[in-house]
Amino acid sequence: MVLTVDSPGFERLTTNDFADEEPEWSPDGTLILFDSNRAGSNDLYVTNRDGTRLTRLTHGPAKEDHGSWSPDGRLIAYQHEEAGNTDVYVMRSDGSERVRLTAPGARAKLSQPTSTSACRATGEPPKPERAGESYLSPA
Repeated sequence: MVLTVDSPGFERLTTNDFADEEPEWSPDGTLILFDSNRAGSNDLYVTNRDGTRLTRLTHGPAKEDHGSWSPDGRLIAYQHEEAGNTDVYVMRSDGSERVRLTAPGARAKLSQPTSTSACRATGEPPKPERAGESYLSPA
């Protein structure tokens, strides 16, 4: 639900039997990022601020949630949990070019204050630490 200064009340954006959770406004205020279990496991979605044009960003059996925008809105950092392992990923805001930021096998449980330190500090994902690694570079 959205409440603005001029609103007499709340405006509901989703109406379904699923858990639509953890909404976050895009930096420019035009989109809302959230996670939902509407596809069977938690995935990340974006919608316009009025609830129209719903787009699913992540797909698959993994639980993907705790999304957070980079300051310029070009990247989204999020938690990816699968087979008992939790990793930090980053992707473009359209859901393309997903990149794991944590080492395979690392347990990187996120909390909202630290979930986007990789993107919030500079607006870019961190640089590779080892030869042969590559990370997404903002366009």
